[in-house]
Amino acid sequence: MLHELEGEVDVVRHGFGAVAMAAKLGFYRNNQSRRIYGVSEHWDTEVDTVYLTAVKGPHRSLERHELKGKYERVELAEAREWWNAEYETTPAREPQRFHILSGAIFPIYDKIMGASGIRNTKVARAILVDGQALVGLNLSPADVPNVKQRLGIGTPLVAASPAEILDLVNGGSLIELDNGWRLTTARIAGDDVLELVLNGVAANRDELLGYGLSEEILNYKRRWFVVREYADGVLSCLLAQRKPIRDLATCDETQSKD
Repeated sequence: MLHELEGEVDVVRHGFGAVAMAAKLGFYRNNQSRRIYGVSEHWDTEVDTVYLTAVKGPHRSLERHELKGKYERVELAEAREWWNAEYETTPAREPQRFHILSGAIFPIYDKIMGASGIRNTKVARAILVDGQALVGLNLSPADVPNVKQRLGIGTPLVAASPAEILDLVNGGSLIELDNGWRLTTARIAGDDVLELVLNGVAANRDELLGYGLSEEILNYKRRWFVVREYADGVLSCLLAQRKPIRDLATCDETQSKD
């Protein structure tokens, strides 16, 4: 059985002192989000990238030309003041969603661990609020849609055309793709748009731009979308690589009736 759970986990927070010691290149502010990062050299001197460290979360790499074009250097005192204030307002724990596949896994092992199935798994143990314990495979967000499709969970939409998918989304559907991304509608800067919600799944920026999606950072959140009148071509390119597997809105309605 596939369980979708939500619980609190510790947040990785970085104090200013530790970051300042490692940030040999100083502190930089993103020109759009206005957030400040500690910048350090990449361990591999052959690559033209640096490491960014934020108040919260793991380090990430950035190409030097992006650092020069999208960030501005800030003085140590200004960085310290901003950093300490941001650190204090960042919760030490936050909710996180988990997917645990439990029960008799061996009979369906070939379905979930086949050639195109999931590759990396971790065994997890969860204690529910009622005291019940669950032990099973902890699936990553990117693996969940594939596992659901292989187990026959949800409504497959792989045969639908891009125009049909667009009609569904415009009609209120929330379409989940085979890697966990979701298609929905939104209104951004006064325009009705088709939005691609990454849903916590890692994405390659060049891939998204290649589909024709626009990128904006709104309220410190990066969003990917296309104005609805230009969505046909973008959706055709996207669905050629990422297949729709189910309508989450329909699934939610079915569950509520049950």
